[in-house]
Amino acid sequence: MFKSLPEFHRALLKLCAASAESVDCPGELAPCAQLVQDMEVDGSTRFVELHTQSPGTNECRLNGQGLKLCYEVDYYRVADETTVFVSKFRIDGEQVEQYPAFVRTAESILNATTATDANLT
Repeated sequence: MFKSLPEFHRALLKLCAASAESVDCPGELAPCAQLVQDMEVDGSTRFVELHTQSPGTNECRLNGQGLKLCYEVDYYRVADETTVFVSKFRIDGEQVEQYPAFVRTAESILNATTATDANLT
């Protein structure tokens, strides 16, 4: 699944919302505690810009510990316009097994078909 930057931005916001509603590990760190904090500090739009500057495999910490979002950034240039797409989403890290419900929800959010996907096929 490919996502444009605005779609990736919306997906990250949905991850933050899903984290707040997560029933995994009550009393422990929320699955996206670090992501929420970083998006508040940088601003969510700036956060997306900062985390999609490097083509290839990237990751960001979700909870500041052993849970992370892995993804790939691709740049496509047509004439004078460069478009950035984000794809190959995966929730990974040492704590994946501690957050099973959140991981299922997150993967559903990240792999949802978008209008961009339909245009690329």
